[in-house]
Amino acid sequence: MNLIPTLTDTALPAAVLKVLQGAAFNAAPSDIRPEDALFEGTRVLAALNTTNYDGLGYGPGPVGTPILSHFSTKTATPALYALSGTDPITGQAIPAHKTIDVGTQVVVVAVNAQQGSAQNSGHFGDSTSFFSINRRDLTLALNGGYAYTKDLTSIPGQGTVPLNVITREPLSGTFTVMEFNIPRNLETGSTQELGVNPATGQGTTCPGAPCGNPLNIANGGGFRWRAIGNGEELSEIESASTGDAIGYGFWSVGNFAGQSPNVRYLAVDGVDPINLNYIDGTFPTCAAPCPGIVSFANVASGSYPIWNVLRVVSHTPTPAGVSALISTAQTQVVNIYPDFLPLSAMGVLRSHYKQSNIFGQNGSGGSCTLGEAGGDVGGAVLSIQGDQDYCAATGSKVGRVGLKQ
Repeated sequence: MNLIPTLTDTALPAAVLKVLQGAAFNAAPSDIRPEDALFEGTRVLAALNTTNYDGLGYGPGPVGTPILSHFSTKTATPALYALSGTDPITGQAIPAHKTIDVGTQVVVVAVNAQQGSAQNSGHFGDSTSFFSINRRDLTLALNGGYAYTKDLTSIPGQGTVPLNVITREPLSGTFTVMEFNIPRNLETGSTQELGVNPATGQGTTCPGAPCGNPLNIANGGGFRWRAIGNGEELSEIESASTGDAIGYGFWSVGNFAGQSPNVRYLAVDGVDPINLNYIDGTFPTCAAPCPGIVSFANVASGSYPIWNVLRVVSHTPTPAGVSALISTAQTQVVNIYPDFLPLSAMGVLRSHYKQSNIFGQNGSGGSCTLGEAGGDVGGAVLSIQGDQDYCAATGSKVGRVGLKQ
């Protein structure tokens, strides 16, 4: 749909279509572990619970209510599944499968930095010092707690400019990584879905009342809106029609490198997501090959808070073609497009924990001899070497599990 500014979509080649037509899928890429995806899918389908938001109200399942975009006709429909036993929809036996780590991907917070008029300062583009956002302010932006840009910039004398917030659909891995690392971490305990009732507004324009689905909630002159897909999210952050918008997306060269100067990324808690030192939030440009245009130094050390590991869930044994695809992607990020951080560069991991009835195992290697299992989205950041030494000292085979940030 040409939603990513730096890429132009092309038609699917006939030769590729011929190979795929009618074939059974044997692998599924994911930006979160399947245990975490199942947990979040179940939460999305559960009845709305406005006390703790353990249920978001897009059910009932097993196939729920389509989650609608504010900006287009795009939708995302929650559907229940299982990791073992039989499928809850088809009743068929679930085949043996394994989860393969591919690399580390980082969520970048971005704002529309178009300049406003001199008579009404306060636009993100007018600020020469708003380059970092702390995690509590980011939460209050995402959940509707802040209504104006000056609530975030904390610059005295700024004009009153409405803040527009663009979030992703709660089925999204991007949403889930942001959700459990920032608004729904143990310190804050909030959610991007705060005050959202999916039962309001579907199929209507919601005159005089907030729309829950599609999300269209007025907030002090600004709005909270939902985009479906990373491309639509980033396209709408950049769009002049959305005004002073804040949102987020997974970094990749295609998503961000060469973005319009109207878009600026922010450090979080003063920590740069893609480079060691923050300068002005300008995205790098890339004329392939462009290895090294970003370093991910603060992700490798665990200083930047919003990241997760990309996975591929495949039949077991993993088909040769799937293994080749993973290997090629890992080579490409080193030599051509630095879309994610190679696992070999990581000095940290996230503590795993019991999720979807599967006990946590860190899979850190060394004396931690049991492989990965359980959830890790929002898990506490641990040194890989430290986890290995913990296993060596205690006899544990799973590492320091059960820790969340």
